[in-house]
Amino acid sequence: MKKSTKDHQGAVLYLRVASADQQDQRDGIAEQRAVCTRQAERLGVVVTDEYVDAGASGNNKDRGGLRRLLASVRQRPVRYVIVRDRTRLSRNPADDATIRERIEQDGATIVSAADKRSPR
Repeated sequence: MKKSTKDHQGAVLYLRVASADQQDQRDGIAEQRAVCTRQAERLGVVVTDEYVDAGASGNNKDRGGLRRLLASVRQRPVRYVIVRDRTRLSRNPADDATIRERIEQDGATIVSAADKRSPR
């Protein structure tokens, strides 16, 4: 059952790089954080938390940051989960669908900062 979105406030960020060596590169954690924070500002919402998986493959859904993100969205109202691009959540299509469905059932909207369209 989908939660009501009327009381949902703020946004959380999910940041991921596949290897620890990527953390400081162009698409590293700091760059993702900056891009996602700018997206939150455009949406007019406050970032309340961030979840990071540094050195975690997008083909593996058993990641600490992702587990914490999913638990948090389930436990408290969150309006948006912001990622730099859609591959940050998962690179496995079946896992991606499962993760997205769970986040949406818990009342949040996933927003890709790379996607120029407005969220639903």
